[in-house]
Amino acid sequence: MASSSSPPIQTPKRLRRPSYDQPRVPHGELLVDEILTRLPIAAAVRFRAVCREWHAALTSDHFIRAHHARTTAVMAARNLEMLFLAPCSGAGGHHRATSFNACSIHDGAAAARELLTVADLSAEHAVFSPTPCRGLTLVFDGRSSEYHVINLSTGEHVVLPPATAAEARLEERPFIDGRLNIYATWSYLPPFTPWIPFELSTTGIGFDTTTGEHKVVRLFKNLNGEYACEVCNPRGLTTGWRRCVGRLPPCVASLIPALPPVFVDDGYLYWLLDHQPTTTVTTHRILSFSMATEQFGWVYVPPRLSSRICHLANLDGFLCAVVDNHLFGGVYGLFTWSGRLSPSWSMRCCINLKTLHPQQVSDELANELVIVPLCTSAGGNKILVATGCHKVFACDIERNAVERVFRMQDFVDVPDCYLHAPLLLRVGLHDDQRSKGAARRLNRILSFSMATEQFGWVYVPPRLSHRICYLANLDGFLCAVFDNHIFAGVYGLFTWGGRLSPSWSVRCCINLKSLQPQQVSGELAKERVIVPLCSADGGNKILLATGRHKVFAYDIQRDTVERVFRMQDFVDVPSYYLKSPLLLSVGLHDAQRSPVSS
Repeated sequence: MASSSSPPIQTPKRLRRPSYDQPRVPHGELLVDEILTRLPIAAAVRFRAVCREWHAALTSDHFIRAHHARTTAVMAARNLEMLFLAPCSGAGGHHRATSFNACSIHDGAAAARELLTVADLSAEHAVFSPTPCRGLTLVFDGRSSEYHVINLSTGEHVVLPPATAAEARLEERPFIDGRLNIYATWSYLPPFTPWIPFELSTTGIGFDTTTGEHKVVRLFKNLNGEYACEVCNPRGLTTGWRRCVGRLPPCVASLIPALPPVFVDDGYLYWLLDHQPTTTVTTHRILSFSMATEQFGWVYVPPRLSSRICHLANLDGFLCAVVDNHLFGGVYGLFTWSGRLSPSWSMRCCINLKTLHPQQVSDELANELVIVPLCTSAGGNKILVATGCHKVFACDIERNAVERVFRMQDFVDVPDCYLHAPLLLRVGLHDDQRSKGAARRLNRILSFSMATEQFGWVYVPPRLSHRICYLANLDGFLCAVFDNHIFAGVYGLFTWGGRLSPSWSVRCCINLKSLQPQQVSGELAKERVIVPLCSADGGNKILLATGRHKVFAYDIQRDTVERVFRMQDFVDVPSYYLKSPLLLSVGLHDAQRSPVSS
């Protein structure tokens, strides 16, 4: 029989499972509508793992609609500006320079302002992406085979070093060999070579979030008839172009010359490959390139959509496939890709140009050969599309209406030879921001892949970069410690979202001056080294180890602190060992069997 003094046996409590059939409480709706809808898509996907209730909320139609509405509302609040390239006359009336101009589409007939004029850049032979990449715009001069990287907000302009010579066409010929009459009916590409010589290459600019810098990536056919890929850092001009790390897939032979790839904020460049009617792999139309690992891959496209894609675009940060049959069927469709976390295609809109009103503007749009989406406006109800004749139209999806909001001829004198772009567009979006690529290198965190044994960088924002004291592993996440408790009483922890969603967020900020009880807070404040170990109590507490062999538990919700460990309470500590000479002499014990040697 058990002794009467023995403690009673406690039956472990079973966790109550919440009922998901019950309606959400008001504060739950407030959490979804006012907080979770402000998260980036990648963060919202990660937060589905918090609990079942959050998973249900973050996958509901209500959250998807609310998140889309907030995102489009933020974008609608921007003062959208159009960017357009215009030729400048030089000596003898020849156009030897190009001016970059911007104007707001919300200011009516307001005058355009000139951002920058670049000498020895031919506007007639310029190829560029209509969407800037984090403040930088890449322009390729097809006449001289030169690459210009421009920050139109700051006026910075660099010419990249000469690239490896590529094969070029020296005579006018069908743009796609052997399929002139068929291909030109549904492609945005010209029927013949737009200029002579015409280089067989395609180049784009992207942003590497692991290093915080831009890269220019070039696919081309060299003089030996082989395809190659090379990379150039706009800031590392002394090193010039180099071969990319990854191997080129055989499909690179189907690249479309001069057609620039599309960069999306997921850190990838996307190329649309030539449609081969006889191929058995119809889903291999979109080639991807990782800016971080420099490896190639594929984006799966359903066969029925694959054979109809004529162009790719960046629509509000999403990869967008354009299906254009407006010349024969009057139908123009946009399909967006949800991304790598949940890869699927969905129809963004389908516009029937025959039913748009007013009829006069609809006919003007229908007469255009090239129609490329730029972005959405008016809360996502309108889609701005640019055309090859230097015009921009706003298509109202709900009202089934269209209006012309921009025409280059209304702002500058356009020569007759420039009334139609020989290749895609001469207008785009102006992103008025100072690119991080123009800032100094912030390579504070060096990474090393255990699989590939390659080095890399973790991008850190400038304001955080120079404040980091050291790094730690906090519950499996990379944690940067900002410690100013000795002078200001402030101690902060920042965690990195990882390579799938490379962003930094505040884990906690501790004000040691306000911690309770004051006696324990004062003891912690006297420590010079404070390193986070892990969280406890369901994430409400964070264990902090110090250089004097102590561990404190900080309660985030109650803003209190307690000492939970001191080495002197367990062993005799010599006087010379009362303080660790370098960081810590305490840590966590992981009770699992792992062989040290074979």
